[in-house]
Amino acid sequence: MMLDWTAALSVGDARMDVTHEEFVSMLNQLLATPPNEQLPLYRRFIEHTVAHFAQEERWMLATGFAADNCHAGQHVTILETMNAVLEHSEKGDAGIIKRMALALVEWFPQHTASMDAGLAQHLKNVGFNSSTETLADPSASYGQRQQALTVRAACAPAGELLPWPVRACGWALVGTPIIAFMVSNAKHYPNSLLRIFLGQLLNQSHLAGATYCNRGVSAGGADVAAIAKAYVVSISTAVPIAFVAAVSAQRWTVLRPLARYAPYPGVAAANALACVTMRQADVADGIPVFGSAAGAPAVQLGTSRVAWGCPLRGSS
Repeated sequence: MMLDWTAALSVGDARMDVTHEEFVSMLNQLLATPPNEQLPLYRRFIEHTVAHFAQEERWMLATGFAADNCHAGQHVTILETMNAVLEHSEKGDAGIIKRMALALVEWFPQHTASMDAGLAQHLKNVGFNSSTETLADPSASYGQRQQALTVRAACAPAGELLPWPVRACGWALVGTPIIAFMVSNAKHYPNSLLRIFLGQLLNQSHLAGATYCNRGVSAGGADVAAIAKAYVVSISTAVPIAFVAAVSAQRWTVLRPLARYAPYPGVAAANALACVTMRQADVADGIPVFGSAAGAPAVQLGTSRVAWGCPLRGSS
């Protein structure tokens, strides 16, 4: 069982890919070598792997990773196992090197698609050149670079600056007055269907606008027709629920203290429907955080998706 070097194993960083291709080549050489001749090659393979892992860990430390991160932890585990195999081989276990090589054939693609792909994207995000091991802007601290990435994720997640009302930083500035308008209407004009309709219309319009403008972040983008359909469904759901809640709060004394909260059942129901309808593909398939995520950091991208309840998935 050999491990073929294919585009699927590439992480998009030239130096990392070269090292990985050398790793795969040496692994295949081990598998093609008779057991009684494997030991010298296996020692060289361990030396290569030590340098391979040290290189990646050096880049991690240079770009702000903690020394004991989980990626480095996997490296430690693999090297400990490889050295233990070396000891057993030197004591006469002729088949143990092949068993180790076969285990690495299964492990390496998974490690590359998750840990290494994430590292490669991180290096790109912070402007780290792996060939020269330098930062594009060495004067900027790691915190400053992360702050810049946070701003980008909030204001231009797909590469183009979003209108401020639909950015993450502008969401509350627009949403708060809308909610205040609905609460005020529920208290002072509980039977005004026009005011209830207008409040829910503004709220759902804001949600639909944000979904439309952020469509480029998702894999394949959001379906504009689905957004339009969800918009109509949300309005037609939110208005009657909010109206019934407002009238009920006025009609029954026991519910009167809750009158100011009457808009929220409509908002909650409409938003739940909008989540499923507008972001159906995201709910089913997740949000890509590597490569096709337009460089947005996984943490910020994931945080921005909490409101939609969408899972995250990695893709290289």
